[in-house]
Amino acid sequence: MIIDKKGKLFGKVSIIDLLIILVIIVIGILASKVLMSSNDSKALDTIYYTVEFKEVNQDFIDEIKKDTPVFDAIKYKAIGRVDNYEVKPFTRILKDHEEGAFREVEVEDKYNVYLKVKADAVLTESTISVNNYEIRIGKKVPIKGKGFIGETYVTGLEIMEAK
Repeated sequence: MIIDKKGKLFGKVSIIDLLIILVIIVIGILASKVLMSSNDSKALDTIYYTVEFKEVNQDFIDEIKKDTPVFDAIKYKAIGRVDNYEVKPFTRILKDHEEGAFREVEVEDKYNVYLKVKADAVLTESTISVNNYEIRIGKKVPIKGKGFIGETYVTGLEIMEAK
């Protein structure tokens, strides 16, 4: 007999225990579907974030092209596309011994590049993520694009409306 007089299945497992296990499995499956679908159904917002490359040469600048995909250089996750960039002279603060003051002096053939990256992001109350890669001001980002690579920090962030 499948169920004996004590209510055990095959004489070993209680029917109540079996029902409890099945209920737990069903709850787990439903919870995972709810959590997975909530991540997939979130509207993507367009963000623009700025990263700063310091003390680069002209060859680095020549490799930057608009609409080039950029990636995390370590995990190789896509984290946006080059929207625009701005080049400024690289400067150092040096002591002027004659005047006894400090001066900001441009360094020849060295530049700072401010790269503006456009990306579709998922925004929550506490995070902004692009392709499951968290973006926040001050975050160190090892960034790579076609022809350029460097370790930099996020220095600016703009959030546009959801698509």
